[in-house]
Amino acid sequence: MDDFPEFMKHPVNRIAKTDQATPGVEGYVFDGADGSQMAFWSCRETAVSAAQAHEYDEYMSVVQGCYTLIIEGERIPVKAGEEYLIPRGVLHGGEVVAGTRTIHAFGGHRADRMSVRLDPATGDVILSRRPDSWESFFKLTEQAGVPDGFMSDHQDGAPQKRDLLR
Repeated sequence: MDDFPEFMKHPVNRIAKTDQATPGVEGYVFDGADGSQMAFWSCRETAVSAAQAHEYDEYMSVVQGCYTLIIEGERIPVKAGEEYLIPRGVLHGGEVVAGTRTIHAFGGHRADRMSVRLDPATGDVILSRRPDSWESFFKLTEQAGVPDGFMSDHQDGAPQKRDLLR
């Protein structure tokens, strides 16, 4: 096999690009009842993964290709059929060869899904990251560069008078 089966790649499980540490990857996430997650990544191009550390353990298994972990300057090639446990708090990055597929298990929440919805007017499928709180919503609008006065230049009519007890 050169790719994960289609049933593992349902759009509602696709990882948002903002949660990808490696450019050119496509990932899907599944949640455990205890807050843990499993993720499946396919790397379409040779790339470098940004260094990161988690508050939970990370287990990885390479299904196809090679992922070279970089931990404290040490290069650790993890090839197809091999696995590696990255303890919580350990800063790690890496390099991935095009065509590599990996499976990761995280002892906590690692990735957010893209929000998938259907535009009722056009029928278009819209993929976007759904904020999980108002705080993250405002952070996303800030990151996206939404101007402070966005939508404030509109003409409101006079407030409606209503008899609320009728």
